[in-house]
Amino acid sequence: MTRYVVIGAGAVGATVAAELHEAGRRVVLIARGAHLDALRAHGLRYLRPDGERRVHVPVAGGPDEVELDHHDILLLATKSQDTEDVLRRWAWRPVKTADGVRTAATALPVVTLQNGLDNERAALRRFATVFGGVVWIATTYLDPGVVVSPATPSVGAVWLGAYPGGQDARLAEISEHLRAANFVTRVVPDIAGWKAGKLLVNVAIALDALYPPSELRSVAASAIRAEARETLEAAGSSIAELDPGELAEPW
Repeated sequence: MTRYVVIGAGAVGATVAAELHEAGRRVVLIARGAHLDALRAHGLRYLRPDGERRVHVPVAGGPDEVELDHHDILLLATKSQDTEDVLRRWAWRPVKTADGVRTAATALPVVTLQNGLDNERAALRRFATVFGGVVWIATTYLDPGVVVSPATPSVGAVWLGAYPGGQDARLAEISEHLRAANFVTRVVPDIAGWKAGKLLVNVAIALDALYPPSELRSVAASAIRAEARETLEAAGSSIAELDPGELAEPW
């Protein structure tokens, strides 16, 4: 049976792990520091619109505490600045297979759930199978052991795709598992283009935090996104158009 090893227990990683766990999937969540201590002691305090609950998802402090086998899928949900170190630590971990022992780099797929365009490139330098994921989610992690996930009825949306391209039957399985875990999901042929599209959404978010709604803020956001689009196109990136309204439609 598939097990998801969710590396990174922040807002996205903890939410994905909690929902998969509650949907009956095998999961282990990799955390650290005070957050790890709180999860071990009390489970995850998980706040949703329908109430608060404790989710006792299995946790570990790092690769040395996890015994991998060929049923595992690695979900990378760390900050992008930590990607290279995390990949280095996990790539050479032993994995039990029907034919003996292999390395995680050759035996397991890694799914990158972070924003940005370089995480998949970094993963492909160490792992034979890389899937990209674009996550659209409203969730926050501010205190150890506590995650607030306010979206309803779905927790969020995830676009998935093979990197740098192609098809893989495991993507349909992952998508099915996420859908059963309260996520809207879709498998797309050009995940790099969807990553670029998400960047165009994110690039002006700081304005929302700094300034109240106004015509000037809207003009500034449009100018920032136009410059970002021009830069991405000059670099040869394809750009998917992410429509927030699409999330309300069944896929």
